[in-house]
Amino acid sequence: MIEPIGDSERIIIVANRLSVSASITENAVEFSQSMGGLATGLSSLQEYYQMLWVGWCGIPREEMSDEQHALIEQRLKDEYRSIAVDLTQEEVQQFYLGFCNNTIWPLFHYFPTYVDYSHENFATYERVNQAYFERLRPHIRPDDIIWVHDYQLMLLPQYIRDEFPDVRIGFFLHIPFPSYEMFRLLPWRRELMDGVLGADLVGFHTYDYARHFLSAVRRIVGLDNHLGRIALEGRTIGVDVFPMGIDYERYAKASQQPEVMEFIDKIDGSLDEQHLILSVDRLDYSKGIPNRLWGYRYFLEQHPEWHGRVSLAMIVAPSREGVPQYQDLKREVDELISDINGTFSTLD
Repeated sequence: MIEPIGDSERIIIVANRLSVSASITENAVEFSQSMGGLATGLSSLQEYYQMLWVGWCGIPREEMSDEQHALIEQRLKDEYRSIAVDLTQEEVQQFYLGFCNNTIWPLFHYFPTYVDYSHENFATYERVNQAYFERLRPHIRPDDIIWVHDYQLMLLPQYIRDEFPDVRIGFFLHIPFPSYEMFRLLPWRRELMDGVLGADLVGFHTYDYARHFLSAVRRIVGLDNHLGRIALEGRTIGVDVFPMGIDYERYAKASQQPEVMEFIDKIDGSLDEQHLILSVDRLDYSKGIPNRLWGYRYFLEQHPEWHGRVSLAMIVAPSREGVPQYQDLKREVDELISDINGTFSTLD
């Protein structure tokens, strides 16, 4: 059981996306849970803590009328304890699809040949991080804990620190932090370091990620650490490992719900003597989806006795469709699936 903090304290989560996404259909506004591990992993905290969530609602500002914009803001505030940050279509393109997912993401996942070193995109990254701060600023109270999340907002902790020197700030990176040899390829490495070091506590999933970060701090900023503690301008910054889990009880109970058990029985009944391999992923080159397909194809080549007795079902959620590498990946996956089905499928 998660214990709530004191009544006077509040956690403000600041992330690229809100825990819910807005959509507009026939002049009606609807909300659904945002996709992605961050929103899924943190949304259950709202049951235990006094919280405020700051992020983008998922709709570019130009695609909303003033009336729709006002309605979305009001409903987010009243129903979801959330504050929306406005992003234009150009900012989405240059900030999210550009610097975040065409620069930081491939570099931090050790795909340096995919990295786009665009000064224009980094300028937009700075501007959007500043916009998040401006939206957050009027809501900050002295006793708040501000928890900034992920690679989209690596500059934000220092923006907050500059104007609120005594507020408690945490930063958690949900993706790998690469080795110094990889990170130093980034022309804006010092800016990102200074931004993250605005936090009081910096968290990572694994020890290796934390170790890489501390190495980068020493080599780029010139600061050593003692047992993961960095002294900077009269304060101490903690760097530690906090493997992110899930709300186990929520998912364990979900598997016992009648509609879920009914669906399981339906699948079991349709398989008969068949074996089913299930794969669930977001479409991303870091997930190894083509490798999985090549492995399945190799298995069928080496074991013809399994033809017609085993199937691979892949649930692949579309992702970052505006990024060229993701378009290429989708094309590759589609071609591999067609090849496997054309070669090994049976009439029954």
